[in-house]
Amino acid sequence: MIGKSYFLLSLLQAGLAQNWEADTPREVTAQEGSCAQIPCHYRYPLDLADQHRDGIWFNNEKVVTSSIAFHSRDHSQESPHFHHRTRLSGHLKDGDCSLIINNIRRQDAGPYLFRVEFEGKSKYSYKPVTQLHVSEGELPTAYFEVISPSDTYRHPGKIGNNSRRVLLNTISTCPICP
Repeated sequence: MIGKSYFLLSLLQAGLAQNWEADTPREVTAQEGSCAQIPCHYRYPLDLADQHRDGIWFNNEKVVTSSIAFHSRDHSQESPHFHHRTRLSGHLKDGDCSLIINNIRRQDAGPYLFRVEFEGKSKYSYKPVTQLHVSEGELPTAYFEVISPSDTYRHPGKIGNNSRRVLLNTISTCPICP
């Protein structure tokens, strides 16, 4: 009976435990001057769920402090090249480690590695890395269209046929801050 209970307990613990895993693309391409998002969702052992964690993105295949592109707790550790241009699009506590890089520069190209560090000294660097490619070209621009003056513009209390409506279309590839 004790043997069966121990076996069932072992199966239950194995079912509740999670491995260190992340879902990230192998490659992302962004246009110079635009923004880029590296989608990232990570998993870790469940016994760490209640611990505070820091998320760190490196612009390198290895953990090198001089190549920190984003640090969730201490932005002063970020390379000056990335300072004020990077953020997460989601929340680490929800398993979302997606990185946003604004104002993409040619020198941003290269490998990106995500690392999580928990308070209890548990740390893990997720591989494989994501390779960011930066392309040249014209950026998407905002444009507007003037609707014909023959279209009637209605505003509470006013009716006129010489007014014009302006439609503004913008293109964005990155989500707005949560």
